[in-house]
Amino acid sequence: MLGTRAALDLIGGHPRLSGTALQTVGAKNYDGFALARVLA
Repeated sequence: MLGTRAALDLIGGHPRLSGTALQTVGAKNYDGFALARVLA
């Protein structure tokens, strides 16, 4: 959990990255993914 938060903070604070995170709920309880893109 702490590593996920650190990664999302890094993506959100980096000037050359744009990103989003989606949380899903299913049979495995909570899950999700993050997608980051390097800006030119």
